[in-house]
Amino acid sequence: MMSKTPQEIEVWYIIPALRRELVKGLIQSGLTQKQAAMKLGLTESAVSQYLSDKRAKGIKFNEKISAKIKEAVKNILEGSQPVGEIYRLTQQVKFDTTICKVHTLYDNDVPEGCNVCELYESTENLVKIKQKEAVAV
Repeated sequence: MMSKTPQEIEVWYIIPALRRELVKGLIQSGLTQKQAAMKLGLTESAVSQYLSDKRAKGIKFNEKISAKIKEAVKNILEGSQPVGEIYRLTQQVKFDTTICKVHTLYDNDVPEGCNVCELYESTENLVKIKQKEAVAV
């Protein structure tokens, strides 16, 4: 039995790592630490810790997720809501099973052959179908 749920992995490891990459992208785009903090709703000290790898340092995203992060940085600079961009990124991390890889790194109790992510993907597809059928209110 797993000692950590996928949701705990997302909250404790994935979201901080995504924020770290967003911070780095915003800084590389010319924002100051203060501006990046304001854009993302973080403290300046959190931004500083992300930049100095004192927070969320154990995760490196694959090329596909890294490209999505760059797209999110661009969207945030153009006025998109950071919360929406982080949500979109967390969905991508689930779809490509990055969350599974991170889960096995931080939880020694993940059973071999775990298929929770496959179940999630099936549920997500069902939700998308239901959303298409839904009537706007």
